[in-house]
Amino acid sequence: MNYRHIALRCVLICAVAWLLTAVVPVAFAGKIVIDDFESPGPGEVYFVPPHSVDPTDALLVKHTDTNIIGGERDMLVEVLGPSGPLSAAAIIGQEPEVHQAGVLQIATCGAPPTKVTLQYDGVDLDDPINKKLHNAQSLSADLTDGGVNDRLVLRFISSDGVHPQGLKIGVQVTGAPDPHKPAEIVTLTHWGYVADSTRKFEHSIKFTEFGSQGSAVFGNINSLMFLFNTDAAGLSMPNVDIVLDAIDVVPEPSVLVLLGCVVGSFAVYGYRRRRRR
Repeated sequence: MNYRHIALRCVLICAVAWLLTAVVPVAFAGKIVIDDFESPGPGEVYFVPPHSVDPTDALLVKHTDTNIIGGERDMLVEVLGPSGPLSAAAIIGQEPEVHQAGVLQIATCGAPPTKVTLQYDGVDLDDPINKKLHNAQSLSADLTDGGVNDRLVLRFISSDGVHPQGLKIGVQVTGAPDPHKPAEIVTLTHWGYVADSTRKFEHSIKFTEFGSQGSAVFGNINSLMFLFNTDAAGLSMPNVDIVLDAIDVVPEPSVLVLLGCVVGSFAVYGYRRRRRR
């Protein structure tokens, strides 16, 4: 009796059991799409009206689609001062001739600067006359997917934030840390920068970067808001340009690496056994 082979088989059986119960469900869990910007299709172009035409100096655009979390995207583009004819423009939706995908493209020109807000709070009315967002807080979603996902990923095609540290960005989330106490709403905000790039890249923000309650709030979320070209002090930069491809929620990347290592180990073991025969 070869005790070494028996012990090795026991180890392999335990490893397979662990792989099936712990790693595989995480690795193959589907990412949660916040917004892939495929709606509308074809893409639409918007301009902030000049101050002489619309003294709100803002643009409020709403789109409903099943591919958008909560069923609706609210986009508010605000010129932080009297807007001119070309202060800010936005392209949103499918752009097959340029980007081969749905995009959100924001281009701002000169002073005063412009900030952009994306809000996902379910289907609501907001205030289209005064160009104001209302937070309906009606998502009621678990973005952790039962504890599997741990980060937001913004997939950029390009970004020029003008600031030396890159594009200013804030992410605000509201939710109840305790699902049994949905009335106890908590609001968490993360401020940071996205590095400038003319090539496609990903910018990740872990739930834990929102503080000790981050993961709990993302597990029972009511609304999610992205603020581009602004910081905690409300300061913005002129001449900012961004092209965003999608926003997703995904698991820890190391889980996929671990799965690859385990599968590779099994393959090597099987190959060696066949050679011995």
